[in-house]
Amino acid sequence: PLVASIKVGAVITPHAAKITDNRQIAVNLIYILLFLDILIMMILAVNSSFCYNVIMAVYINEEQVKSLLTMTDVFPLVEDVFAQFSNGTALNTVRTRARIRKGALHRLPASLPSKDVMGYKAYTSFKDALIFRFYLHSASTGELLAVIDASEIGRLRTGAASGVATKYMAPE
Repeated sequence: PLVASIKVGAVITPHAAKITDNRQIAVNLIYILLFLDILIMMILAVNSSFCYNVIMAVYINEEQVKSLLTMTDVFPLVEDVFAQFSNGTALNTVRTRARIRKGALHRLPASLPSKDVMGYKAYTSFKDALIFRFYLHSASTGELLAVIDASEIGRLRTGAASGVATKYMAPE
């Protein structure tokens, strides 16, 4: 079968391989899925009419995300993101965490130079709540372009990534 060789910060290249370390593959896939969230949010903001010629950053809430994106939209984006990451035109770095007694702040940066954007997904994890947001910046000026609620995008990305994996890894 076609298997993705995945390492954090490395290039994804399809090749025939035997899966020998399921835990490492699962860990690497988690990193890739989080990276996909970031790139989908970048593409959403760049492709939405909210972010062209803005003077100040815009806020895109969960309801707006739901009205702008469907699984039909996200599937080809996820497929494209895998290709961009594979050819080195999309970049990501390792997640950082700031832990406190009652919770944590997690930050996952990435950039998509071909769309002139960079950003990070930040989320807080506390006993009663997980709050996901994405912060999109211009890669040319550093200006904050948008703050986007990110829970719905994460759900869509998870489903689309599973669909893309099935498309390429299922036996014919």
